[in-house]
Amino acid sequence: MIVTGVIVAGWLVVLLGTSLVLVSLLAMVMRAGERRLVRRLTAAARWSCSAGQAAGRLPRYVLVSGRTAPGPAGLQRSPAYDAVCVWFRTDVLREDPEGGFSSQDVAADSKALVRRTAPGLIGVADHTGRALVDLRRVPNRLGDDLVTRRTEYTTLSRRYPAGDGSALHRLERAGLLPARAHGLIFGRSLEVREEFIAPDQPITVLGRPRRQRDGSLLLTRSLAISSDDPDRWVSRAHEDVASSGTLVRFLPIGLAVSVLGAAFLTVGVLLS
Repeated sequence: MIVTGVIVAGWLVVLLGTSLVLVSLLAMVMRAGERRLVRRLTAAARWSCSAGQAAGRLPRYVLVSGRTAPGPAGLQRSPAYDAVCVWFRTDVLREDPEGGFSSQDVAADSKALVRRTAPGLIGVADHTGRALVDLRRVPNRLGDDLVTRRTEYTTLSRRYPAGDGSALHRLERAGLLPARAHGLIFGRSLEVREEFIAPDQPITVLGRPRRQRDGSLLLTRSLAISSDDPDRWVSRAHEDVASSGTLVRFLPIGLAVSVLGAAFLTVGVLLS
């Protein structure tokens, strides 16, 4: 009985140590990205939106702050919720037979019935003018403080169409909803996802600048976006590095705990 308890305790201690090691390794990966962001933020030139029109060599990174504004395509209206915006992305997903709609990676989802995205360029405006940002080059999902996200679940069939005023009804009325979205006899479960960026929202963009033919500034590579002002963004980035650094310190503790658990297991095996 004692031997069994020693072996069980050893396994539990090993699992605890392994968990601490995995958390620390994940924190190390996150910290590397956060430190890279801090370096870029602190090294970036802080420009006004019209600074790109000045002659001279462009810096490696610039930090532009202002308010969200329409891009070259002008103001948009999101197709599902009819929201006035500068950018939107709309997806209608069908439920698979085993349940569930999709992962977060909608772009790779084969269950998408509708996929609509506004042109990628949006504007960032301040009192000097407007710069452009190519959202298609943003590597990660945009933050919830900048993007409004809405979701609607419903069931459609030939007999029971989308209700008036619903997101699916707007898509259907605009001719964007395919016929296969309706079940022939039984209802088909659908999910509408839409996210959009409203105009005149605070935004700060870090990226590599490019000067267009008209002299305006375009940020299109290595982009990072926040709704904070530059100083607050830098401060929060430093806080994130410090937080992840605390988790990294668990690595030697996790290794020591794992070794202790292995010792318990060894003793238990020898006693058995």
